Order: sequence, then structure tokens, then C-alpha cells
Amino acid sequence: MSPSVTEFYGETRDGRDGVYRFEYGDDVEEGVLLDCKRLKAQEFRCGWKDRWGSGQLDLKFSADFNAFTGVWSDESNPPSLGLRWHGARR
Repeated sequence: MSPSVTEFYGETRDGRDGVYRFEYGDDVEEGVLLDCKRLKAQEFRCGWKDRWGSGQLDLKFSADFNAFTGVWSDESNPPSLGLRWHGARR
């Protein structure tokens, strides 16, 4: 697992709802979060896109929105086979 930073804007900026950055080798890669929709009080679904592909991200935030857990998937893996994505406010 690569250390990463996920930033949610709270409103769409230049067609983006957020960004994520992670270390890959000696570089820092960046991807975008798109078209985030609220499903329930603390549950959201976003699209993600980076140079390796695109897919879906399902998130569930804590009651105070200071942390989240989620599952991401891409074109080759359905959400049921997705990988974990989680974070906490710093």
C-alpha cells in the first residue's frame, strides 16, 4: 500500500470533486475524483481517474466526517472485488 493523500473539495472545481496523490517509485502521481454523489447521510459514490485507468469509488464517512473507509474498483474488477481506500483528516 502506498502512502497517499485524498482531498475532497466539497464542491466541483474545474469538473473535479477532489484529487488524490500517491507515491509511485520516485514520483508523486495524481488522480482526480469526479461526479461524486451522496447515496446516504455519510455514503458517497465517486468516479476516479488517473494515468492507469478509471473506475468507481464507494465511500462511507464517520459521523463527524473526519475519517472514511471505502472500496475502489476499475473496468476489470467489479465493486465486489474492489480494493480498500481509507483515510482520516489531518
